[in-house]
Amino acid sequence: MWKEVDVADHPDIAQGVIESFVDEFFDREHTYPNMHRSAMLLTLYSFFEATLAFYCELLRKCLNIRAPMAKSGSAIAYRAWLEKSADVDFSSANQYWTEIDHFRELRNSVVHAYGDIGAKVSLETYIKQSPHISFSEIGLGYCHTMGKSFELAPSFVGHATEVIAVFFEKLTDGMRHLFPLSENDIVVALTHHYELEDQKMCAEIKALGSNPSIADVMRHIL
Repeated sequence: MWKEVDVADHPDIAQGVIESFVDEFFDREHTYPNMHRSAMLLTLYSFFEATLAFYCELLRKCLNIRAPMAKSGSAIAYRAWLEKSADVDFSSANQYWTEIDHFRELRNSVVHAYGDIGAKVSLETYIKQSPHISFSEIGLGYCHTMGKSFELAPSFVGHATEVIAVFFEKLTDGMRHLFPLSENDIVVALTHHYELEDQKMCAEIKALGSNPSIADVMRHIL
C-alpha cells in the first residue's frame, strides 16, 4: 500500500527524488543522445571503410591490377593501395581525409576506451576547434573516464556525412586520369553498377534527372 509521506519529515527521500530527476534529465539531454550519435559515428566510419574497399576492388578489376588488395581491411591500408598500386591522386581529397582520420580516432576511442581520447594531441586540437564536438566530464554512457572524453553535437552526424560524401567526390576526381571517360560516362557506369546490385538505388539515381553530376550521384548514394 502506498502511504503519503511528509517530505519535511524525511529530507533524505526528498533529496533522493530530486537527484533521480536530475539524473534522468541529464540522461535525456546528454547520455542517450551521445550514445546514439556515437553509434552513428561507428556506422558512418564502417560505411566509409567499406566504400573505400569497393573503390579498390573496382579499380583492381577495371585496370587489371595484379597487386594484391590490402589484407588489414583498414582505411589507411586501402589508401596506400590506391596510391601505390592504382596511381590514384589524393591531393584534392587530402583535406577531407585528414578530418575523416579524426573520425577514425574518435571511433576507436568509443570502441576501446568509452570515449576517452587519451593523449592524442592532434585529436584534442581538432575537438577544440570543431563546432560539432565538445569535451565532456563523463565517457560514453555511464562509464567515467580517467582522461578526456567527448560529446557529439546534434550537427555532427550531418557534418560527418557531408565530409565523407565530398571526400569520395574528390577521390573520384583523383581517378579521372586513369580513365578516358567524361563525367556523364562515370555516372552511367555507376548507374549500371546499381542496376546489377540495387534496383531501388538505380531508380533513385535515374530520378535525379537526365544529366546528374557525379557529386549529385555520390551525395545520393551516401
